[in-house]
Amino acid sequence: SDLEALVSEYSVIDLFHSAKHTRNKRIKKHIFLDLSKKRNICKALDEARPDVIVHMAAITHIDVCEADKKRGKNGPVWKTNVEGTKVVAKYSASNNIPM
Repeated sequence: SDLEALVSEYSVIDLFHSAKHTRNKRIKKHIFLDLSKKRNICKALDEARPDVIVHMAAITHIDVCEADKKRGKNGPVWKTNVEGTKVVAKYSASNNIPM
């Protein structure tokens, strides 16, 4: 898989929300990250000290996303997928880290 190739070539830190990625034993470090909590994002990234950020997190379940539309910018989908990603991108840019 792509993850296997990535992990075999690089030191990967798992920033997880609901479950640590434990299937691959080469991932030695796991850091909890809730993308809907903006102030905690930079703290987790500071702890990870990444050289590169590969951002693959999002709320993608279609029924959850459709139901959350009514809440707009106050909903968890917007806070996670849009606002959380903005914080990661700003962190990446301000620290000169490729994303």
